[in-house]
Amino acid sequence: MKKLVAVFVCLLGITLVNGCCGAAAKRDEARAKFCAANMRVMLGCIEMYNMDHSEMMKTPDFSMFQEGGLMMQSKLLKQPIQLPSDKCSYSYSGNFASVDESDEGVISCAIHGTVKDIEAKYSRR
Repeated sequence: MKKLVAVFVCLLGITLVNGCCGAAAKRDEARAKFCAANMRVMLGCIEMYNMDHSEMMKTPDFSMFQEGGLMMQSKLLKQPIQLPSDKCSYSYSGNFASVDESDEGVISCAIHGTVKDIEAKYSRR
């Protein structure tokens, strides 16, 4: 009987560990997708700003998407962008005023990479 209980406790422990690991992977995936959504929103705001203004924005920064920032003042964003994790930070490269795909602006997260990186890693199966 004691052996049966010991086997049951071991199986229960293994099941719990496997469940926790799966939850952590899902949590990481959710944060990465949240990050990709943030980057898409920022790119959309920049595009709308550039459509509305004769002097186009070429190099944005994260403060533009925060409370009191340019995108909030321009009413292109209702809520400030929130980071999915304290480890996330966004960098901006390229020319956001360019229509040439070879020089277009790209937003990248220090942890998750670009939207394309996230989509490639977490593609729907």
